[in-house]
Amino acid sequence: METPGRPEPAEAQDLSRGGMLLQLAQALAPGAPVRVTLSLQRRPPLVLEGTVAWVRPDPDVPGWALGIRFAGELPGELVAEIALEEHPPWGRPPARDRGSEGA
Repeated sequence: METPGRPEPAEAQDLSRGGMLLQLAQALAPGAPVRVTLSLQRRPPLVLEGTVAWVRPDPDVPGWALGIRFAGELPGELVAEIALEEHPPWGRPPARDRGSEGA
């Protein structure tokens, strides 16, 4: 993830056509422009432009959760392909062990 003049490593989650969630060590102000480069395992990096929609302390890890709104929507087919190809956080959550249910 990159803001003007300041590249920052980030963990990306919840990719959708219109945006995504990023986990960052430092907060950015809502409305700040960002350029996100997704490093994908099975395709070239995907560079996305957008703005910070919201910011809040991340409840799961130290740092901040940021909602990023893309400048333009991604094609639904692309989002679906990335979700199927990539490992977590893009992949489906692991199935729960149902062997003990109803016993």
